[in-house]
Amino acid sequence: MNVRTLASAVTGVLALLAVSPDAWSQPDEIAQLKAELRALQQRIEAVERRQTQAQAANAQPAAPTVAAGSSTVEVSTAAAAPVGRSRTNAAGWTQRIQLKGDLRYRNERFDVEGAADRDRDRIRARAGFTARINDRWRTELVLATGRSDHRSANQSLGELGARKDFGLDLAYAQWSPDERFTLTLGKMRQQWIRPDESLFIDGDINPEGLAAAYTHSSGLFANAHQYWLTERSQLSDSTLTAVQAGWRGELGLGVRLTIGAGYYDYGAVRGRTLPAPDEFDPFGNSTFTAAPGGGGPCHPAVGVGERCLANDYDIAEVFGEVSFELGGRPLTVFAEYGRNRAADELDTAYGAGVTWGRVRDARSWEIGYVYQDIERDALFAQFVDSDFADGQTDSRGSVIRVGYGLDQNFAFSASYFLNELNVSGLGSGGARRDYRRLQLDLNFRF
Repeated sequence: MNVRTLASAVTGVLALLAVSPDAWSQPDEIAQLKAELRALQQRIEAVERRQTQAQAANAQPAAPTVAAGSSTVEVSTAAAAPVGRSRTNAAGWTQRIQLKGDLRYRNERFDVEGAADRDRDRIRARAGFTARINDRWRTELVLATGRSDHRSANQSLGELGARKDFGLDLAYAQWSPDERFTLTLGKMRQQWIRPDESLFIDGDINPEGLAAAYTHSSGLFANAHQYWLTERSQLSDSTLTAVQAGWRGELGLGVRLTIGAGYYDYGAVRGRTLPAPDEFDPFGNSTFTAAPGGGGPCHPAVGVGERCLANDYDIAEVFGEVSFELGGRPLTVFAEYGRNRAADELDTAYGAGVTWGRVRDARSWEIGYVYQDIERDALFAQFVDSDFADGQTDSRGSVIRVGYGLDQNFAFSASYFLNELNVSGLGSGGARRDYRRLQLDLNFRF
């Protein structure tokens, strides 16, 4: 007997009881039986409604849902599944979308020899999502504050509360046919391997182009990159072609080691202004001034009186990083060395540092120290860390860092820069200057 037949039978019994009450000798029993039959009828109708809803659900995809209190968003695409692909497979990838972001509030104080003291507050906000398209492809899209500075997403507070700029920070697709190989296309996170506290390249640089990386189960790794720096309609484009190889793995007793070497070939930068004449700042790299009728290294397209870079940058680099436990906390030590083979002098850079502890959750802490020396043309200045020595080459000095976890996903950190500018004495003003900078940060992650 199906659900509809049973419901009809119950309805008939109720009707009989309603029209023939005199046929029964015990009214209380009749009332009880009526109540039980009505309850049974309601349950049968509920089962029937659920069956109808299930049939409708099988006929069309469910509406998009957002899980409250979660960073996972489900957006059904079953209706758009390709022919021959099951709805189950089409909907599965939607569960792999993850929202994430962070907010940083920073107070910053400057004490620079020969300049007025300065104090400012800044914010940096980033928000986006990653999506695993299938077992081989994933994408990431992120928006961030700031648009004009390629080395920073910070926005200074002020300007009568004017709205802040927001721009595309990351937009890339990554293909991983297996656990060893990845190919990345678009505006991406840095794909090269570097010590965590390295200042040779600013951590906010998100290169644009393509990168391939390979990692062997033995710990050997290799990667190659082709990035675009400046696209020009009439002159050759400025690019960065880089290769890197090394090894990372466990040595035993909890000791982890990473060693590597790389070569970074910046093409079509000598004689050019980057990124554009009205925005060009060499940040310590050697320059020439374009003269009437040409002459010197400046490209003929560079306007008279404008500065251009005097050198190419073909940088060979080696680095090493070792980490182990000390006092129940991780201790990491690193060193790196770079040399610009395209410069005749002032072509060497090195850095070294140590960090003890790591801020991971509430009440965790870390303390670190870094020393760095970058000669005038050792590194491509547009990419060096923008906080150390105001983002200039021809500089040297120390950085002291501390951090403390205030709560889950909420931490405080402080960095104090004790640097020297214009170490060679060849820059503007011709004199070495002290540079002091204190950063106090509140960091929020979600």
